Amino acid sequence: ILWRGNMFKLKKGSFFSLKLFLFVSIILNFSTLYSKEISYQTSQGEFEFTSNKSFINDGKEYDLINDLHALLTGNPNSISIQKTGEFIEKKGSYVIYNPTAEIRLTNQGLIKDETKKFLVAYNVQTKNLGIIVGDALLNVDDVSIAEELASDYKMKINSVFPNLNLIVLTLEPTKSIISLVKEMNVDSRIKKAYLDIIEHQMMGQ
Repeated sequence: ILWRGNMFKLKKGSFFSLKLFLFVSIILNFSTLYSKEISYQTSQGEFEFTSNKSFINDGKEYDLINDLHALLTGNPNSISIQKTGEFIEKKGSYVIYNPTAEIRLTNQGLIKDETKKFLVAYNVQTKNLGIIVGDALLNVDDVSIAEELASDYKMKINSVFPNLNLIVLTLEPTKSIISLVKEMNVDSRIKKAYLDIIEHQMMGQ
């Protein structure tokens, strides 16, 4: 009887451990399970996008859009998208588009870097699409640590503004830059770090 009782207790304990493991796994993988549908209205019509990652940037909430990319051109008016609905929006010299689009140029040499595709995010508050260009803006007490920070985070120095105590570091615009900026915000050398996200048409372009 004792043996059977011990076996019963072992099975019961194992079942509880399994439930606990599954519960913890669900919590830890919540970001993977996160999925959100976003409706966006432009002059081209209404579009539906999917996001599986949200993040906070400079106090604003963003959803990273899986379905879109952006590219930098010399003249966005000279970009031609073959399929209706593939072109989404212009932001100055940037064009937001569906990555499956067949893009061609009406004139040669307008795409500044055809291999560089920028990430697109949706600002939950302003309801605008924004382009993550790969720049991290860092407010610091002393800009002399610019090279040290660039080396530590494996980024390049874009600009340094001593009067503003501001350092701008650049990285290829991949999802890793979002994680890097999150790390920077707990770095004691940095007062505040945030991504440069272009949401509005830039004048004179």
